[in-house]
Amino acid sequence: MDESHGSAVEWLVPLAFSLTFAWVVWQGPGFILTFGPQNDQLAAQFARTDIAKGFDGMFGGPADFIDWGALFLSPVLFVIGVATVRRAPMEFESWRPADRVAVFIGRITMMLIVLLCAVMLYEVFVRYVLEDGTYWANELTLWLAGFTFLCAGLYAMQQRSHI
Repeated sequence: MDESHGSAVEWLVPLAFSLTFAWVVWQGPGFILTFGPQNDQLAAQFARTDIAKGFDGMFGGPADFIDWGALFLSPVLFVIGVATVRRAPMEFESWRPADRVAVFIGRITMMLIVLLCAVMLYEVFVRYVLEDGTYWANELTLWLAGFTFLCAGLYAMQQRSHI
């Protein structure tokens, strides 16, 4: 296993995967409305929360080319990330092919922690400097923290340690 570390690929691929997959999850109702039965309540909610408004949907539904591009790019970035992940000097040395997946998920988790800190700093700035509360930032920090612990469990098992 190559022991070099710190290259841009090790930072950018997990970050790109995290952002791309977050887009797919957020735009998930668009995929449901494209292939599933029409639901007026879900369609109304998606019309309110759609990030890329103004683009025509593909395949007869509201999911547009950005949504489909993110959906197809997510597994590509995951495969690239698993293929390019390298062991850091402090990590457990015995690797099998399945460990590459766990270590890449660990890298994603590390990027989620960075994003979590950025959202928390934004929330503190808006709340205490601008004196305006944000519900979405608080909700997002809770979701990111929960997902971080969920993903960190797999990485911790691979490293023979604990969270």
